[in-house]
Amino acid sequence: MSELIHKKEWYHKLDLCGTVTPGIHDPRDTELSMGFPKSFKGKRVLDVGCADGYYSFAAEKLDASEVVAIDEREWGSKTAKALLDSKVQFRIMSVYDLSPEKNGLFDIVILFGVLYHLKHPLLALEKIRAVCREYCLVESYVEAIENSIYPVMRFFPNYELNRDGTNWWGPNLACLGSMIKSAGFRPEFIYCHNSRACFKAHVNDLVECGLG
Repeated sequence: MSELIHKKEWYHKLDLCGTVTPGIHDPRDTELSMGFPKSFKGKRVLDVGCADGYYSFAAEKLDASEVVAIDEREWGSKTAKALLDSKVQFRIMSVYDLSPEKNGLFDIVILFGVLYHLKHPLLALEKIRAVCREYCLVESYVEAIENSIYPVMRFFPNYELNRDGTNWWGPNLACLGSMIKSAGFRPEFIYCHNSRACFKAHVNDLVECGLG
């Protein structure tokens, strides 16, 4: 099994039957801090930009009725699914292709570490809003832009952010919350720490929330 795991390219560190995948990002035991509920029982869940599927499997373990996970590349998701005997449905597709007609509706959407990698982040949020019934958990890189109380977002056309050409945008906290609101959600601030921020984006307009 170890040989099978090491033949794949991994993004997440996943514990697969006692063997931890050699991923570059360790999300283990972060679910509660990212706004995960104690249970997904009876919920249809969508994981956008799932990579190897760490949060997809976590939602499944919390009794989600169905988990659909999408990404534009496979990573190690199929191998992890087989080893975990999981029923998560992994699909190679873009967030921009989401629609109620193609994908149905989801109670909860997970969008962790994806938004700043997208050329069209507001369009992506609008696509997610169209298929979301309850709320979307949004975690993203944010810029600490000095002396700005206004929504501001920096554009990285090359390799300016962490020398990664897939990093396009750096919204400040006010901008991230405003984008979520502009897409048709009500943003509930969860946390901001070390250039990372998390919001719970509610579909229900009656939810009382703010930016902290």
